[in-house]
Amino acid sequence: MDESSENMSAEEQLVERLRDPSQCRAAFGDVIKLYSEPLYRQIRRMVQTHHDADRHINVHFIFIMDMLGSPDARQVFGSHH
Repeated sequence: MDESSENMSAEEQLVERLRDPSQCRAAFGDVIKLYSEPLYRQIRRMVQTHHDADRHINVHFIFIMDMLGSPDARQVFGSHH
């Protein structure tokens, strides 16, 4: 790890990993681990069922993967329309 990496916050390092095609998939797994529970709690307050909250989380993560240019976003989470 170089000096500039050591001075970055954990979130900044995660963003850098997301930008690196060789690390993007693993970094996105870390994003899911870090943010799925807080996102679930927030969404669950806005919807009526656990199923709806899960569906919304999946849609949001698919959107993020699509924005990152991942061709397999829908395969990872399934397609929910």
